Amino acid sequence: MILEINEAAKPLLAFLGKLFNVIHIAIPILLIVFITIDLSKAILSQDDEMVSKTVRTVKNRVIASLAIFFLPTIVEVIFNNVFVALNMDEEEYKSIIESYKSIINSEEIVVDDESKNNAIKENMKYDLSNDSRNDFESEANILNISRTMTRYLFNENKPISSLNQFTTNDFVIVYNNKEYKLNDKFVITYEKLESKEVLFNENEIISSIILKNASVNSKKINEISINYTYIKIDEKYKLSKVNIVVNSNVDDYIKQSKLNEKKDDITVTEKYVSSDSTYDYSKLNELSEKDIEKIYNLNSKNIVIINSIYDAAVVNRAVGFFLNNGVVATSWSFLKSSLMKSQSIIVSDIDNNTYNIDGVVAIDVVSDIVVVKLDKQVKKSIILSTNEVNKNDPVVTITSKKGIGLTSITGIVSSVDNSIISVLPLSRTDWGSPLFNSKGEVIGVNTSKYIDTELSNSSNVNGLIKLQKELNNVSFKEIKVTSLEELKKEYYYKDKNTEEIKTSIPTSIWNKYKKIGDIENTIILDLIKASYYNKVVSLRYINETSNYLNNISFATDFISNLELNEYKKIYETKEKVIYKKGFNKVVIMSEFDYLIVIIANEGIL
Repeated sequence: MILEINEAAKPLLAFLGKLFNVIHIAIPILLIVFITIDLSKAILSQDDEMVSKTVRTVKNRVIASLAIFFLPTIVEVIFNNVFVALNMDEEEYKSIIESYKSIINSEEIVVDDESKNNAIKENMKYDLSNDSRNDFESEANILNISRTMTRYLFNENKPISSLNQFTTNDFVIVYNNKEYKLNDKFVITYEKLESKEVLFNENEIISSIILKNASVNSKKINEISINYTYIKIDEKYKLSKVNIVVNSNVDDYIKQSKLNEKKDDITVTEKYVSSDSTYDYSKLNELSEKDIEKIYNLNSKNIVIINSIYDAAVVNRAVGFFLNNGVVATSWSFLKSSLMKSQSIIVSDIDNNTYNIDGVVAIDVVSDIVVVKLDKQVKKSIILSTNEVNKNDPVVTITSKKGIGLTSITGIVSSVDNSIISVLPLSRTDWGSPLFNSKGEVIGVNTSKYIDTELSNSSNVNGLIKLQKELNNVSFKEIKVTSLEELKKEYYYKDKNTEEIKTSIPTSIWNKYKKIGDIENTIILDLIKASYYNKVVSLRYINETSNYLNNISFATDFISNLELNEYKKIYETKEKVIYKKGFNKVVIMSEFDYLIVIIANEGIL
């Protein structure tokens, strides 16, 4: 079964889990109470027959109490025996066991709390939501399945028969302009596997896995991306296509775009062509360089470059566009990151005009779009498209690769529903840039998903169309905003890089926990907050040394020590890893500029 747990079912599963916990603890307690009462009555009656009968009843109730209390363990043992008998893959077995445990233990530590984002969104003066959007599955669950698929598909001894139930009839592997079937000999080896991103559409899900130091059919490749496409069939998702992309091709294309960019000029990059031979480029081939220049001339004045500054250095860059009179749309992920890492945000256009941000007009967290009001009135606005977007349609992005000029990038639409997935390589500086159709109308806003791969994700402009109409009916002065300072208060904001160190862990407790992984000597970041509550140690470290390294990379020595001390990795994503030994669990997470470590007993965590 693929993509088992629906998001909508999680509240019900949580309720069932709590009910199950009450049942498997409360009923044994009640049985013990009844046993005590019955024994007391029998002894006081001094009737030998009644005492004998009561003893037999007590034995049955004791067995029932033990069975109910240890029911979760009994079920897991049964699962284990069944899966061993069926010769099920270990990863799949673990996935199903975790699904079962999620019902039993129904609570999970979540540091990046989306309710905070939703609360901010609800406090905005204008609504930017897109009601037609649906998210079907857990991102972590999909990535876990894709990792399992990687181990299945590219193993020389892959069990083909067991994979058929997970794939569509027309399943295909695409690599180097060739198509391979499930039973073709196609072997990939690798030293390291990393999860990357998941893109959701109503009837299609694409997830990306990165393989380091890999080889394809014995040919060595430093790094490759594997994009898994799952499509919905009879309310279940099945694997339809696997596209293997050599990342060096994408890197070279993005690098060339940066090198060619000139100040106050448009750079027209070569059309990107994927190694996936199933894409149809016929419509894109009809788009000439003059057509692209026409799109540029129509829109270049409406595009802005946004730089976030810290100590006179640019620490973050994005692109945006004028939605209305002095109102700009860009990426929410960019703005959120800038709130944490910068002292100021500067907006500029190709005419060398600069602006500050007066405040935020609207946010759509899921679509990764934010709309901001500038401190000056600017009579510019872009044309948003209400036309239908179709697969294989040509698309153009106008962006800024180096912050000195504008670059056009062309590609085609791969799939479309609530968001638009394009065969169009983008880098981190392209988030927030507009995605145009062949008429020069904006059909999407490029998001932070699928950066530095041959695919990119754009949120549709339905919410922006609604907001643009609303803002057209009010004057510039009447547009209400939430200030950046107000937004900063909602996050872990550090003022001028200083924070007070807070600790509430007793020395006697810390002396016990610090031995785990030799944590004091192996994590090379500054500890700014340490807490101890209900047998849980929580540590927060700040990363002030690099904006480019994942925070978890600063815990490499700590993780190595855990593994040397026989801690086993039981969960891993790009932003979170969990280790377990006996009854102890160690959770290591990345959040903004922070590395977070949580140590607890398994019964609590």
